[in-house]
Amino acid sequence: MNRREFLQKALASAALASFVPGELFALWNKKAFSADDFQEALKAVYGNQNFITTDKIAIDVPDVATNSATVPISAKTDLKGVQSMAFFVEKNKAPLTLFTEFTPKMIPFLSTRIKMRETSNVSVVVKANGKYYITSKKVKVNAQAC
Repeated sequence: MNRREFLQKALASAALASFVPGELFALWNKKAFSADDFQEALKAVYGNQNFITTDKIAIDVPDVATNSATVPISAKTDLKGVQSMAFFVEKNKAPLTLFTEFTPKMIPFLSTRIKMRETSNVSVVVKANGKYYITSKKVKVNAQAC
């Protein structure tokens, strides 16, 4: 490949890549991720739905977070027909931490690390077969991260 071909391909790739971020941001629920209240964030994601409290969602998060900057959390469910899953930290400035949609062939399991401002309930909401399920666990924060 000579220099001219390289420059043509590089410019074509850059032009193509410039269209991708706009499409990604169009899918981002800005209202939900910028909500500063747990109930407001729930409403921004799911509207005025009734949530069924369940034990069919397993949350794996420590009871005590020694480092509030990186609190590991994972969730899985045996519910059938899972369409989406979201993590919320009730007392965070922005309670919605993670939202993911699932296809029928995907395993409903998520794992990440979250930041927590203070001791709070961590909630996982799962939409499955058109119904909305929620479970929560209180996590104590010993010391806030800087």
